[in-house]
Amino acid sequence: MKKIIMIVFMVLLTINTSSHADIPKTLNYQGRLMVNENHPVADKDCSVTFRLYTTPVAGNILWQEAQIVTTKNGYFNAVLGNITSLNMGDFNQSLWIGVQMETGAEMTPRQQLGTAAYAIGVADNVITTDKLKDNAITSNKIKDGGIEENDIADKAVTLSKMKLGYAKKAIDFEPDVEIAGNTGDKHIPELDLKIEVESDSILQILFYGSVTHSKTLQGISFKIKLDETWIETDPVFFQYEGYATSGDGPNSVIPMMTLQEVSAGQHNISIYVWAQGNDNLAKVVYAELSVIAFGGNDMEVKD
Repeated sequence: MKKIIMIVFMVLLTINTSSHADIPKTLNYQGRLMVNENHPVADKDCSVTFRLYTTPVAGNILWQEAQIVTTKNGYFNAVLGNITSLNMGDFNQSLWIGVQMETGAEMTPRQQLGTAAYAIGVADNVITTDKLKDNAITSNKIKDGGIEENDIADKAVTLSKMKLGYAKKAIDFEPDVEIAGNTGDKHIPELDLKIEVESDSILQILFYGSVTHSKTLQGISFKIKLDETWIETDPVFFQYEGYATSGDGPNSVIPMMTLQEVSAGQHNISIYVWAQGNDNLAKVVYAELSVIAFGGNDMEVKD
């Protein structure tokens, strides 16, 4: 009795659609049927049944398909999955294919699928950056909140990539704001600023005031109040040659800058000025307050 044997040349995965959502999974199967090691079967059409298993012997059938193949000098090709879909489960496991000719018994041994077949379903942690096409990952494919602080390299975020909010008040006082020495902090309500940020942000608050004063004034300082937090600078003390005790000193420009973390919501910024020395006057001639919000959303001025 003649025994038909088969030589398998390759089992290749082919994907023949551009839409990943409805990929028809197919396997290109090529082999040769031999009567013995030296004689191929006669050229003919014959019925072949293909089956997939998770074991090399016995086991349950995961998938099967029967089709007519044409042999030429024993060689034949078959595209598996064209008749019965291969959407039968997980391809990220070892699989064996069994082949049955006509009504005969299934040939042995079964052939194990190579790694090409497993591209139908990709195992975890196997795709490297070299396998990703440039610009292939779009914004809508990134999970909201999926990128965390540890995922961003130090110094990787530049100013041009940050969304900024900006507000400014600049006042040339007419008349000047007068502050008597040794009378405590004086609020300058004209510089009050109310802002709202939509997400947690860092505020950069910049202020400078131009002040004129009598020569007997010992020092002056400005204070920023952010909600209930006070941000103070060291006082600026004045000394004049000869320690003159009359007349006006030159204008002094006093700058301040601070960075403060704030939560989403509304925030109030106020400016206060303090003067020291013998009940003499200081006058704020000009003042400018600027606020920059570094965060994920816009900053809105509420007043």
